[in-house]
Amino acid sequence: MSSLRILSVALAASLASACSLIPDYQRPAAPVPASFPNAAPAAAATPADAIAWRDYFADEKLREVIALALANNRDLRIAALNVEQARAQYRIQRADLFPSIGAVGGETAQRLPGDLSGSGEADVFRQYSATVGFSAYELDFFGRIRSLNAQALELYLGTEEARRSAQISLVAEVASIWLTLAYDRERLALARSTYETRLKSHDLIRRSAEAGAVSALDVHQSQQLLQSARADVARFSGFVAQDENALALVVGAAVPADLLPATLTDSVSAVAELPAGVPSEVLTRRPDVLQAERSLRAANASPIRQRLRHLELHSADPHPDLRGRPPEGESRRGRSAARHQRSAV
Repeated sequence: MSSLRILSVALAASLASACSLIPDYQRPAAPVPASFPNAAPAAAATPADAIAWRDYFADEKLREVIALALANNRDLRIAALNVEQARAQYRIQRADLFPSIGAVGGETAQRLPGDLSGSGEADVFRQYSATVGFSAYELDFFGRIRSLNAQALELYLGTEEARRSAQISLVAEVASIWLTLAYDRERLALARSTYETRLKSHDLIRRSAEAGAVSALDVHQSQQLLQSARADVARFSGFVAQDENALALVVGAAVPADLLPATLTDSVSAVAELPAGVPSEVLTRRPDVLQAERSLRAANASPIRQRLRHLELHSADPHPDLRGRPPEGESRRGRSAARHQRSAV
């Protein structure tokens, strides 16, 4: 009997694998040569995706600002919640591979009035019951459940790649705004220095005009240069304010003043150089490319895709549902608990 059962299980497994309609995914070949001339340094170069952002940005202030953005950015939180949602959906879909097991407990109470009782006292009769067992199980001979499970898995992995892509984009955006702020601060400092110089020069020319050494035209030209320098100070002050507001918006919180950049020279020198000869294979490891490939895999594993493939083979129904159910009257296998009777007045 045991050998017959093992043989039945093996036969069912072989039939399930033979009847599966899940198409095999094959990554398309890239329409470019595998290597290019003078590409020898590529083998010795460190892959760009292996360089962490903490290693690329050496400035400690910029590192702290990026870490602050990763902890507070709203869009990144939404991406992380989407990953949790996709993971939960995958777990729900994966549960269909196993039988559905349920448990039910109940209590029934009946009260018998004293005037109807033989003892003349009111009685309460209580009955407890509990059942446990499986209600239904679909035999996945044609791979419908497995294809849905594979589709949910690919969608979950694609959502994770989307989160990684959002994180990389956030790091790049924070660094870009931070460096732009350093550049505008340096221009503002130069504009203020120019304004101070123009102010001193204008005061000197004005005194010279009062002494008759220069003409009124020189005073007028000096005043124009002074007003132009003052306008530059106001313009660059607006740029700095816009950069600070944009940085606070991307970070998702107020950035402390001691974490803002001082000069552009120090900020640029704090960025590491990428190695030359990075192989083009790194493009296939980009999160956005991997997300697109996961979406393609999910579409390939979709039952609709299998149904279209089956229709090409002129078949009637690619996914007949074969569900196993307990016999009538035994939808829940188990034993009822012993009846318990208790009297109460």
